[in-house]
Amino acid sequence: MSRKNNTTSRTFPIVLKSIINDAMNDKTIVDDNAKKIRAKIRANENAITKTSHVKNTSHVAHNQTQYDALRCAFDNVYAQRLIDAKKRNTTSRKRNTTSNDVVETNDA
Repeated sequence: MSRKNNTTSRTFPIVLKSIINDAMNDKTIVDDNAKKIRAKIRANENAITKTSHVKNTSHVAHNQTQYDALRCAFDNVYAQRLIDAKKRNTTSRKRNTTSNDVVETNDA
């Protein structure tokens, strides 16, 4: 029995319009006003430093890090997902090192 793999892989480079469409398909943003989204990207320091943008051209993500930076600039739900995933991956699970065994002593 074979299983279908429903995941899609991204091929880079990806333009901003495709990133907006991804967010709309995930239903994490409601407004797809490209002007407002570009303004949010310009205002986001993380998106500016992680991507290289040529003036008067579309924003382009050349790898996953740039994609995440651009999408996090206007998609708060996606940004929170990345933060939660990072917390899960970096948090080490504590082991129970205390023993619950009862030790009886004869101090008579």
